[in-house]
Amino acid sequence: MITRPILDKPHFIDRDVGAITSEIIALYEQLGNKKLYPAQADRLFIDVIAYREMLIRTQIQLACEQNLLAFASGVMLDYLGDFFGVVRLDDETDEQLRQRIRLAPESYATTGSRQAYIYHALSADSRIIDADALRGGNGDIYIHILTADGVVSDELIQKVLDNTSDEKKRPLSDRVFVAGAKAKDFRLVLEVSPLSLAVPDKVLADSKVRAENYTKTLRAKLGRDVVPSQIIDAVSSTDIWQVKVIEPAEPIILQAFEWANCTDIQIQMGTIQNG
Repeated sequence: MITRPILDKPHFIDRDVGAITSEIIALYEQLGNKKLYPAQADRLFIDVIAYREMLIRTQIQLACEQNLLAFASGVMLDYLGDFFGVVRLDDETDEQLRQRIRLAPESYATTGSRQAYIYHALSADSRIIDADALRGGNGDIYIHILTADGVVSDELIQKVLDNTSDEKKRPLSDRVFVAGAKAKDFRLVLEVSPLSLAVPDKVLADSKVRAENYTKTLRAKLGRDVVPSQIIDAVSSTDIWQVKVIEPAEPIILQAFEWANCTDIQIQMGTIQNG
């Protein structure tokens, strides 16, 4: 998939209520030629004005963000997609639509680019959460698709095949083959050592939830490697002294057509530490 730099959220307008209050007070004292003190009624009224202005500025910030593909949501994302001729599919999430909008320019020419095939595969059905295209020999194109539950039906494969094989969407010499992505099974076995002030059972339960969330993130995209150091970062919390990864002992490297399928999660209690 496309690798993009992670950009910070842009700052369109200042929203610090303290700074807004100071600006209004300074203007009041300049125009009125007198000192304003905290207990005065005028000062309390200024606090109300500053708070209301902060709310307005916050809405301005949010409205500006909705004009950016990275931060737009809901109907505003639909309007951004309309600019590129991309229409939201039934039950398609914002993140799925955002990904297709980014890929849309690749679909404008029938040059058979990898990203163009990915775009057309994702556009076939909202059940497809990720896809990849590999070029083989003799013009063969192998498209692998991933669904939320990992199950790819013959009907879904045919929909993708129909949407990627049209002569207006591919070079005449290309032959398209579609298959479900391959699952790369692994177990997650961790040893968690809580701090002495923490409740051990709660630490184990919370660690299990964080581990499950990590595996859900992994399986949502093709080709995401399973890396022990990333597992530690995902499971660690302020109540934990140490997270030890027993399985997998080494990074599991995935191919572009594979997805990480965690078949079992086990969280073991380590030694309680004072910190």
